[in-house]
Amino acid sequence: MNRRNIQLFSFGLFTAACCLTLFYFFSPTSAKTDDSSNEQTTTAPNLEEIKKEKIVSFLETEGLTVLNKEEMANLEQAANSAQDVPDEDETDNESIKAILHIEEGMTSKEVTALLNNLEMVKNTSEFEQKLTEHKAATTIQPGMYELTDDMSSVEIIEQITS
Repeated sequence: MNRRNIQLFSFGLFTAACCLTLFYFFSPTSAKTDDSSNEQTTTAPNLEEIKKEKIVSFLETEGLTVLNKEEMANLEQAANSAQDVPDEDETDNESIKAILHIEEGMTSKEVTALLNNLEMVKNTSEFEQKLTEHKAATTIQPGMYELTDDMSSVEIIEQITS
C-alpha cells in the first residue's frame, strides 16, 4: 500500500465517523425516552382503581377538607345570607377617604369640580364662595392631599392652601 491509499482509507473512516456522530445527535429522541416512559406508567397509580375512601383519607392527611354536594350547598347558602345583611354600625362609623391630586396650573373651579367628583363637597358654588371669602382661590398649592368626607369646607381649604 502506498501513501495515497492510506490517506483515502483514513478519509473514509473519518467520513463514516462524522455521519454516525450526526445521526446520533440529530436523530429523534423517541428511542431514548421509551425506557423512561415505561417506568413512569408502571409507577403511576391508576386513579380508577383507587377507592373513594382512600382518596378522602389521602386528602385529609394532606390537610384538605372534603365536602359532598349537600354540605357545599349549605355552606354557600350560609355565606350568601351573611353577605346580604350588611352591618349598619360599620357603615355609619366609617368615613370615606379620598386622595385629591392638584396639579400646577389648575384653577379653583377645576379643584372644586374634582372635590365634587370625589363627593367631598356637596355644593360647588358654596365652596367656591368660601374660597373667595378666605382669599384662598389663588393660593391653592399643587400636591396630593388625603381628605375625608367628615372634613368641613374650611378644613379642606386649609389643607389645600398650606
